[in-house]
Amino acid sequence: FLSIPSDIPAEQRDILYRFYGNVQSSDDLLKRYRDLMQGIADLRFLAGFCYTQLTDIEQEMNGLLTYDRRPKVPPQQIADIHRELFPNKWTIS
Repeated sequence: FLSIPSDIPAEQRDILYRFYGNVQSSDDLLKRYRDLMQGIADLRFLAGFCYTQLTDIEQEMNGLLTYDRRPKVPPQQIADIHRELFPNKWTIS
């Protein structure tokens, strides 16, 4: 499920990142993303948030897009999560 660029040697990747968990499937990514968004939605004092890693990079594979910018899950499913958890918060077109 992870797309590590073949031209990046393992020794050039951040060794600490190897200790973090990774998702192994699209379903796992959607579950974890929903859990994260649910936590944010439960914070009634929050006015907004920024998801800072849209794409995978050499040392971190936690983006919504792969290193070569392919969606890991259908974007519509991400939009559906936002519509469900953040109703009337913004307009998605």
